[in-house]
Amino acid sequence: KTASVLFVTFGTAWGYSYHDSMVVANCHKVSQAEFRKELSETIEILEAWKDVLGILREFNPTLKVVFTVSPVRHVRDGLIENNQSKAILLDAVRRLNKEKESFYFPSYEIVIDQLRDYRFFKQDRVHPTDEAVSVVWESFLNYYVNDSTRLIVKEINAYHRFKAHIPRNSDEKGLADYSERCDRLNSELKTKYPNVWV
Repeated sequence: KTASVLFVTFGTAWGYSYHDSMVVANCHKVSQAEFRKELSETIEILEAWKDVLGILREFNPTLKVVFTVSPVRHVRDGLIENNQSKAILLDAVRRLNKEKESFYFPSYEIVIDQLRDYRFFKQDRVHPTDEAVSVVWESFLNYYVNDSTRLIVKEINAYHRFKAHIPRNSDEKGLADYSERCDRLNSELKTKYPNVWV
């Protein structure tokens, strides 16, 4: 109720219905024969999300919603089916952006169009590499984050880099000093930025 922004990432328009009635999120070890795979239509997604946005805005009228489409390909559905699915999602998001306080962040286009070289994908040719994720993150910061917030992000990133560092001096005192410094930095950040998860 107090959030200022909600981020929604659509992954696939393919879904499974149980006994031709209820769309499910998980099969829970029920036989595959009990389910029917189907591709949602743009209008179905649009109508469902217009209802969701209406409900959200009833109790949080100032909420902004940022939609994005995942660049991860659902190759198990097939490449043609994946592209059909992504096209439906992109069209649904385009239409949802006509709603009040709804926006679009182009993570899909950044990875698929700007970073289309396979070196930006892991060996499975499906998931983006850490480098690709960093490019998307930097683009996100440029789209949505002001300079003062970027400084906070920089400080927190520096803390996480330090925390991930393996100390050269691995004797008991060296490790204790390292651990104490991590705790102190964490505490300082929490004091300085009480509303930020460190």
